[in-house]
Amino acid sequence: MAINQTADEAEIQRTAIYAYDPVAGKFRVVKLDASGAVVTAGGGGGGGGAITSGEIARATAAVTTTGQYLTTTVAGYSTVIVDLTGATFAGLAWHFQGSADGTNFFNIEGRVADNQQWERNPSGYGNAQAPKMWTVDVTGYTTFRIDVTAFTSGTATFGVKATALGNPRVVIPTQTSAADLAMTATQGPPGTVANSWRMVVTDLTDIMAVNADGSINAAQGPPGTAAAAWRVAVTDFTDILAINADGSVNVTDNGGSLTVDGTVDVSDRDARLLGRAKILDSGGTVIDPRDTSDRAARLVGVVYGSQGQQLKQTATNFNLQAELAVGATLIDPRDVSDRAARLLGVAKIVDTAGTNQLGVDASNRAKVVADLNAGTNRIGSVRLVDSADADLTSAKDTQTSRMVGVQSVVDAGRTKWQAGTESNTTLITTSGTANTEVAATLGIRKGDAAQTTGSSYTVTSGKKLRLTAYTIDVAHSAAGYATFRIRLTTTLTGNILFDIETRAQAAAGISRALDLPDGFEFAAGQVLQFSTKSSTASLAISIQLYGFEY
Repeated sequence: MAINQTADEAEIQRTAIYAYDPVAGKFRVVKLDASGAVVTAGGGGGGGGAITSGEIARATAAVTTTGQYLTTTVAGYSTVIVDLTGATFAGLAWHFQGSADGTNFFNIEGRVADNQQWERNPSGYGNAQAPKMWTVDVTGYTTFRIDVTAFTSGTATFGVKATALGNPRVVIPTQTSAADLAMTATQGPPGTVANSWRMVVTDLTDIMAVNADGSINAAQGPPGTAAAAWRVAVTDFTDILAINADGSVNVTDNGGSLTVDGTVDVSDRDARLLGRAKILDSGGTVIDPRDTSDRAARLVGVVYGSQGQQLKQTATNFNLQAELAVGATLIDPRDVSDRAARLLGVAKIVDTAGTNQLGVDASNRAKVVADLNAGTNRIGSVRLVDSADADLTSAKDTQTSRMVGVQSVVDAGRTKWQAGTESNTTLITTSGTANTEVAATLGIRKGDAAQTTGSSYTVTSGKKLRLTAYTIDVAHSAAGYATFRIRLTTTLTGNILFDIETRAQAAAGISRALDLPDGFEFAAGQVLQFSTKSSTASLAISIQLYGFEY
C-alpha cells in the first residue's frame, strides 16, 4: 500500500475507516467529512447500507409484579445500558434476554458498572441495592428485553437506553475491493533531501526530531522550535558513553573522562594485557604451578619455636626432635634403671618415738623393721561420721539428723508441749445449735513459755509433735454426746486426725483421761484445727492435751 504525500489532505482524512455491521453480516465503510465528523455511506465490497449511529433515548418502565417483560428494539445498536431505581421494593429477580428474530429469546449477561462483575440472572434485589447500572452487549440482536422472574413488593423502575458502537471492536476488512483500500503517496526522487519526511521521537513533552536537511534537532516546547542539539548517549544512569560533537567517543565517569579516537585493534589480545601474575619462591625464582615434582622447594616457609630457633628434625626420616631435660641436664626417657632417683617421695612407717620402722629386704621389697608392741601402738581414733565427714555423735539435748547419738531419737532436742483450757483459764463451750461443729480456742504452751491463744496450731518447722496423753471433762445437761476434734486443715471440713468423744445417759458430769504409750505424731508444718460438737447446745468442756516437739 503506497501513500501519496502530495494527495489532497481532505481526501486522506475521508479514506478507509471500516466497521462491522452485525445485522447485515458485512463490513461497511465509515468515512469522516472535512470537519472530522462521522458520515455513513455504502460502497465497494462493503455491501452498502448505513451503519447505525447515535443512540435510543432512555426509556423507563415500572415493575410491580412477576412476569412482566420490558422490551426494546436494538437492531443496529451494540450496547444497552440498564439502570434500576426505586424508593421501596423487595425480592426482585430477572433475566437479561436477547432475540435475533423478535420471537425467540435467550438469556444473556449484563456487566455491573461499579464492580465489573457479570450477571445472567440477577436476584434478591431491593431498594437497599438501588440505584444500580448494567451494560449489556446486544451486537447482532434485533430485540432486547428484561424478563421479571420474581417480585415481592413495592415499585421498582428500570431504565433502558441503547447506543451504537458502545463496545468497540478491532476488525479486519475481508469484503473490500482493491479500489476501497488503494491509497498512494509519492515521495519524490530518492536521495533528494527536499522529498524526505521528518521523523519525530518524543516522550510527549520533549521532542527529538530529524530536520529536513537530515540533522538531528531537539526542541523543548512546541515542535519546530530549534534548541541546542542533543548528543546521543548510552548510559546506565551513572556512567555515560557519549559521542562528542567532533564524532569522538567519550567515556565520562562523574568528572573524569577517557577519549578513544579511531578504531581499536583487538586482534592481539596478549599484547594488551594489564599485567602478568607470577608465583615466586623465597629466592625470587618463578615457580611453575603445574609442576608438582619438587614439593620441598615450594614450602610456605620455615617453622620456628617461641625462642626464635628453628625446630629440628631427624636426619634420616625427618621426624620432629624432642628432648626431656631438668635444668640443663638431658633425661633419656628410655632409661628406667635408676628408679629411686626419680621417686616422687619416700614412704615411712614410724613408731611413737618417730623411728622409721619401714625397710626393704634382700629383694628390695618393703618390710617392717621391728614388730609393733601390743598395747602401745595406736593406729588412731575411730569415730562415726557422715558422708561429709561430719561427726555423728551429739551431746545431750542436741538434735542429730543422722539418728546416731547417746540418747533416743525421740528424746533428742525435745520440748514439752501442752494445749487446753487449763492454759486458757476458761472452759470452752460447744455451739449454741445442737449437732453443729465450731472452732475451739485453746491456750498453748511450749516449754515454759505461753504461746498465742488460738483455735489452730502449726507444728514447728524441722520438728514433729507427739501427743502422749489427754484429759477431758464435760458437764452434760442431758443425755447425749460431746466431741473434741483435731483436723488437719485450717477449716472445719478437713481430715479428722484425732477425735475424743464422751457420752452420757442422763444429765451428768463425765471425765476421761488417757495415756498414749507410743504417742500420736504430727509432721512439721502441719496445721492442727481444734473444734467441738455436741448433741446438746452450749455444753461446757474442759480439755487438756499433753505431748512434746522433737
